[in-house]
Amino acid sequence: GGGFRSGLLGGPGGGLRGGGGGGAPPRRAAVVLVLSEDDIEPPPSGVYRLIDTETGREQEIEIDTAVGDRFRHRVAVFRESIAESCRRFGAPLATLIAERSWEAEPIDLSPLVSSGVVEAG
Repeated sequence: GGGFRSGLLGGPGGGLRGGGGGGAPPRRAAVVLVLSEDDIEPPPSGVYRLIDTETGREQEIEIDTAVGDRFRHRVAVFRESIAESCRRFGAPLATLIAERSWEAEPIDLSPLVSSGVVEAG
């Protein structure tokens, strides 16, 4: 049967792991990476007050161009690490940005279709 697993970062070492383990036959895997716009773009430059909801402690941080550039770089490294894990295990990858309109910006599901994980139609 089929299944769905969420959380590529779970478990020691994170990332994808091969096979079914324990002598189980290998399974076909596909990865759909769902991101928010907030996950890929830093907030606008400015000073922000962060409040820890558990302790009530406040801290101000400043977002400037350099911080935004580091944020974007780390996002790119994260996305490339997911793509590399998918390539290594032969798992097709599709990335969805939650806030984007599927009609205005079609989602590229061709990796999932060409691998036979998803049927076109």
